[in-house]
Amino acid sequence: MGFWRGASKIIGHAIDLRIDRWCDLPWLKKSTLFYWDHIKKIFTAEKAEHPENFVEAVDRLNLTPESLAKQARQYFLLTVFFAFSTLGLLAYAILTAYLGNWMGTCISISLALYASSLLFRFYLWYFQITHKKLGCTFQEWRQSISFFKRIQK
Repeated sequence: MGFWRGASKIIGHAIDLRIDRWCDLPWLKKSTLFYWDHIKKIFTAEKAEHPENFVEAVDRLNLTPESLAKQARQYFLLTVFFAFSTLGLLAYAILTAYLGNWMGTCISISLALYASSLLFRFYLWYFQITHKKLGCTFQEWRQSISFFKRIQK
């Protein structure tokens, strides 16, 4: 028996030499698969339970034109609210960056991104109600905005 083999037996009783136990590889593999599955769920679109057009959805949900108009107005007001919230948070982020508060800047930018995602969501719902079409694509939405129409000309 060589010196290193004997030394590793002696040290092995005091210190665990199996690296897979140090890292806890089974748990690492399990947690990696868990996060990977959740990432895949986030970036895959769900299939519609009821593939239908706008008129069929209005009939199925027993909606009236008045309730649709009220809902569209609520979505528009939420869109305006989140637009101002986003602008206010970005202004606050600029102020905190100017003052040197980097943690406040990061938090403000994060909140502004979240508010802008809600802005987009509610505007898309407003757009679908006013255009009476479900499942509008990004291209259809982009082409309907007058700002983008001016840029394309």
